[in-house]
Amino acid sequence: MKVEGPRQSRPVTANTPRTGAASSASGDFARVLAGNAPETPAAAPVRASSSVEALFAVQAVDSATERSRRARRRANDLLDRLQLLHRGLIDGRLSPNDVLDLIRLVESERDQVDDPALAALLDEIDLRAQVELAKLEVAVIERDGLDPIA
Repeated sequence: MKVEGPRQSRPVTANTPRTGAASSASGDFARVLAGNAPETPAAAPVRASSSVEALFAVQAVDSATERSRRARRRANDLLDRLQLLHRGLIDGRLSPNDVLDLIRLVESERDQVDDPALAALLDEIDLRAQVELAKLEVAVIERDGLDPIA
């Protein structure tokens, strides 16, 4: 069957006769329906995938999806802790436990980070949390009247 380029479209009118499948220009479709179609070569057999291969494929997708879901959950947890630190700094009610929790969270995330930019960001968060913790310790020492050098 020859495929030709686009043709000019003609408007359909009520006087235009309808053509059926049997009256097509080349008649190939009618011959196929009648069983007089030319022989076509047989298709190569398709290798059936085993159920084990399918399970491995599904597990690979699930594990990638699960890793992504866990990473998002950890990132949201870290952002929540940072927001808590931010609010505590603004309100002047920063808890040393909140800062220590943030430091522990950052330390636990370092092992799971491959991206150098993200590792640098975690380092900056850790440094800021360490500075805030040191400030809190100095404030407690001064409040209690203890010698800060001792």
